Amino acid sequence: MGQFRSQGEARGTEVCLIRKTTGVPCPSCGTTQAINYILLGDLREALLANPLGFIMLLAMAAFPVWIITDLALNKNSFFRFYHYVECIFRKKAVAIPAILLIIAIWIWNIIKLT
Repeated sequence: MGQFRSQGEARGTEVCLIRKTTGVPCPSCGTTQAINYILLGDLREALLANPLGFIMLLAMAAFPVWIITDLALNKNSFFRFYHYVECIFRKKAVAIPAILLIIAIWIWNIIKLT
C-alpha cells in the first residue's frame, strides 16, 4: 500500500514528531495529504489518506474568518461555540465514541503504512 505514503516521507522529510521518533504514525498522520487531495477534488484518496482532513480543512477555512468577524464586530460567538463544543465532549456519551473513532483512525494509519 505504498500509494498512501506522504510526499514528505518520499523526500525523507518526515514532519510528524511521533512517527519520526517511534516509526509509528499518529492518528493525524496523512491529514495534510488528505487536504491536498480534497483541494484537487479527489475525495476518495482524501478519505483513504485520513478522514480527519475533511474536518481540518473545514476548520482551517471557517475559524479564522469567524474569529476575525468576531473581532471586527466585538462579539464572542466563536468563544461561546468553543465552550459549547468543549462541554459536549465532556459527556461520556460523546467522548467515548470520539476517542474510539480516533483510535480507529490511528489503527487505519498503522495498517495502511505497513
